[in-house]
Amino acid sequence: MTPILLALLLAQAPQARIFALDPAQSHVKFHLDHPLHKVDGEAKQLEAKAQLTADGQVKAMARAQVAALDTGDGNRDANLRAVMEADRFPYVILKGTGQLATPAAFPATAPVLLDAEVDVHGVKTPLKVPLEITFPDADTARIHGTFDVSLEAHHVERPSLLFKKVSDATKVTVDLLLRAERH
Repeated sequence: MTPILLALLLAQAPQARIFALDPAQSHVKFHLDHPLHKVDGEAKQLEAKAQLTADGQVKAMARAQVAALDTGDGNRDANLRAVMEADRFPYVILKGTGQLATPAAFPATAPVLLDAEVDVHGVKTPLKVPLEITFPDADTARIHGTFDVSLEAHHVERPSLLFKKVSDATKVTVDLLLRAERH
């Protein structure tokens, strides 16, 4: 390949922008059902980055520290860390790719369906994750979405109370704020 042709191809390659999580403005919450009560919690330690190219290709990665999952009940949280084997598997990780319509003007909102892989308890499973991304401006992305994660698919023993187990599906709700990194 000639140097001129290579330069032309590189000049036409879509420029990627990297967005990083603003943890103070972001939340990941989870919900479990039990026949006798409901359990709500939040991931207190989050990390996330996303890459967005000019042609709308999205690559994203987020992780939550298992030891920092908080339901507001210390005994339940200790049991959660034990069941999730937080020492062996310290993070819940989501990695995904998708395609969105790149905004031409701001503010703008665009849906994206991530083809994702979720790693819980050392077990990776595929998952379609529907998200809505709002761009207040070119340097800020607010991501909203809700999806279910199966405990059994990740070999997590479902806790029980009075011989009744919690539901298999954990409903996860994300509200993340990402900001473009400056170089």
